[in-house]
Amino acid sequence: VEAKPAPVDLSLNPDAPSFVPMSSMHSAVSSFRSSFQSDRSSILSDASSTTNSFLDVPPEIDADATTLMVKNVPAKYTQRMLLKEFREQGIQAGSYDFFYLPVDFKSRANLGYCFLNFRQPEQAQDFRATFHGYMPTRLNKRSKVFYICQAKVQGLPANVESFRSSGVMGRSVAPEYQPMFFDERGVEVALAVLESTAASSVVDVLDQLVGPRLVD
Repeated sequence: VEAKPAPVDLSLNPDAPSFVPMSSMHSAVSSFRSSFQSDRSSILSDASSTTNSFLDVPPEIDADATTLMVKNVPAKYTQRMLLKEFREQGIQAGSYDFFYLPVDFKSRANLGYCFLNFRQPEQAQDFRATFHGYMPTRLNKRSKVFYICQAKVQGLPANVESFRSSGVMGRSVAPEYQPMFFDERGVEVALAVLESTAASSVVDVLDQLVGPRLVD
């Protein structure tokens, strides 16, 4: 008669039971889940606290800075929607003379940031104080809050010059995808192809633009 092999003892403790009760398994899983949720909540709380304290203090900008960059713009916002929200929060249309919201031509969604140039540095400071940490409300849903910082290109002349040879100024590009310029009354001056002008100054450029149009 062939002898049967002796059973293998898999327990580390010879005195331990050969099985783990189901109730104990559930208890262990519940304990691990509670510990994980606690750690996750702590991490998220710390991140939220850091973000909020970071937004409480706007980034420094130069005293003479006039061009600002607004980050975290909701992708579905259009030029008109964003400018209207700015005005509803007390920003006078005549206080800025340049606005640009870059847009992806294929998806028609904006790229999440925009630029404004103000006529006076004080107006730029006021805008930053109002909108840094502001949550957009136009789409009736929660979104990231605005982050306001100083733009690399400063002033209306420099911004106009930066677009002089840009493809976004082509005649085939729809006006809603192009930069916008405004006079002191807040009236939009329609854009032309800047790279084809022989203007020697920003005043000449604005004089040669076709317009004006009122912003809705």
